[in-house]
Amino acid sequence: MKAVDRRAAIIAAGRRLAHGQGISATTYGDVAAAVGVTRGLVYHYFPTRDSLIDAVLGEVVDDMVARFDQWDAHRSRGHVHHTAVEWVALLRELLFPDPPLIPDMDQPENARFHVRLTDRVVDQLADEFIRTTLASYMSAYGPPVAHLRDACLVLLHGVVDRMRLHPEIPDVVLAGIVYQSLHLKELTLDQLARTPQLPNGHGMRTDA
Repeated sequence: MKAVDRRAAIIAAGRRLAHGQGISATTYGDVAAAVGVTRGLVYHYFPTRDSLIDAVLGEVVDDMVARFDQWDAHRSRGHVHHTAVEWVALLRELLFPDPPLIPDMDQPENARFHVRLTDRVVDQLADEFIRTTLASYMSAYGPPVAHLRDACLVLLHGVVDRMRLHPEIPDVVLAGIVYQSLHLKELTLDQLARTPQLPNGHGMRTDA
């Protein structure tokens, strides 16, 4: 096995184990056994536990951003508020799936992992949201609020926090908060018709 493949196999094993039993219960020995290598080899690629956790986080975040981009590329034209509802539902599905990404969140290390994951996901999704989903909206109206990235980050963190503390809040309610907070409004049919497409098929061909 090539070094790059071995490193990828270690990360994949760490991810599977973290999802199945939690970060706090996952040891270097568990990862080594899952890959079929020695503990020393795992330490060779990841000298600290934190470096392995960061690598696992990176893989999870990359997958989440890819799913967001896939959604954005295939969503339908039309209603800005409906797009906000779909977007909130996707965010909930990514960060709070059933079963959860990380079990036993009462364990401090598992909880810290989820906080780090949420921070990284929110940071990257805010940029993707502006680059793709909001791009068409801004082509018609311009930026909906000042300091757009900071506004999106504050808003995203708030939405995620409400999902965590009050999972019973419907997506449509949270989407309404996003809609109002960013001062969004519906595009007219004429504006939709004049909205150009981006070369990669993202954002500007759509409704928000």
